[in-house]
Amino acid sequence: MVAIAGSADRAAPPVVLLHGRGSNEHGIIGLAEHLPDGATYAAVRAPIAARGGWIADRIAVPARPGPETTAVDEER
Repeated sequence: MVAIAGSADRAAPPVVLLHGRGSNEHGIIGLAEHLPDGATYAAVRAPIAARGGWIADRIAVPARPGPETTAVDEER
């Protein structure tokens, strides 16, 4: 499923919005009204069903932040 908002001009730049765990394409497309005019926004549904929303749970995420995940924060 895809939800679309913004410009209907086929020459407008496309912007793909990806939702997070527990949401869907209808939940995130509302952000389009807060983003710059002139683009076509498309929110797509993730491919795996889970807990009322859709998730891509095959992505490995560390359980705890480690040096490799906090290095950017330390540079700020």
